[in-house]
Amino acid sequence: MIFTRLWSILIALCWAMRCSATNAEDRGTSQFCNLDYFPENILIDVLSYLSVRELVRAGRVCKRWKRLVKDQRLWRTVDLTAWKGVTSRILWVLLRQYLGCGLRCLHLRGLLLSARGGTFLSESWLKALSTKCPRLSKLCLLHADLRSLPTCQILPRSLRVLELRGCELPRSLACPSGICVERLVLNNVPSFTDQHLQNLASWERLSRLELRDTFRVTANGLRSCAAKEGLSGLEGLSRLKYLEIGITGRHGYQLQMASLGLGAGWLGLEENLTLVPFFLLSLNSHLAQIYKTKKAK
Repeated sequence: MIFTRLWSILIALCWAMRCSATNAEDRGTSQFCNLDYFPENILIDVLSYLSVRELVRAGRVCKRWKRLVKDQRLWRTVDLTAWKGVTSRILWVLLRQYLGCGLRCLHLRGLLLSARGGTFLSESWLKALSTKCPRLSKLCLLHADLRSLPTCQILPRSLRVLELRGCELPRSLACPSGICVERLVLNNVPSFTDQHLQNLASWERLSRLELRDTFRVTANGLRSCAAKEGLSGLEGLSRLKYLEIGITGRHGYQLQMASLGLGAGWLGLEENLTLVPFFLLSLNSHLAQIYKTKKAK
């Protein structure tokens, strides 16, 4: 255990200082060395190597450690994916006692593949997260069931990156206002469809979209969402600058998506990568230039 190793290091340091103190006593100088001798910055650096679960346990050692464990420097990046026993109750305890304005990045594992089941991310918890952690910029969810969420507007407004892996999505991702996500990563999300892709047009700041193993997205769906000039100006995913599509082991499907979905050009798209096994097929801003040339003719 990491905690055991770190504790051994602290004990070894204390023993070394105690030995030096004994030598000082032989010289007529009295010194007393224990854990209280260490500055708080050093103790916080040592505690930063612990996992979240071990941090919570370390806070039970004494009052001083309890105060140190709550230092927000230890809670900037929180990864709970390795803690298999996390429940909604534990999430509430962490949010009320430890998480705060220092949180920047949060990784969570849901109960989608768990035998326990039940609600993991509730609407009330996400709202409390928005209030308690106003600087949270990245949220990564693994195997989370989001079908019970009424709308994406309950996500923290401070989010800039949202990464979903193996998650179940709600019926709609439409969000007229209030969401500031700039990068969306979907990895192995079978429930993501063309309808969800169209809903992303309402995400006002979305500039980077990465779709990996989203089998239900079709070439027609891509074509319908491509940024194009309409009667009221630019329509579709007009703010998108980067698009990545990846389907593992389906070479022919990839080429079809690239040719049918993006061959007509995508206004404003600076870089477009379609992932193919063993190599990358790159389509960049030349597509938009070709589209403009054809339209001029």
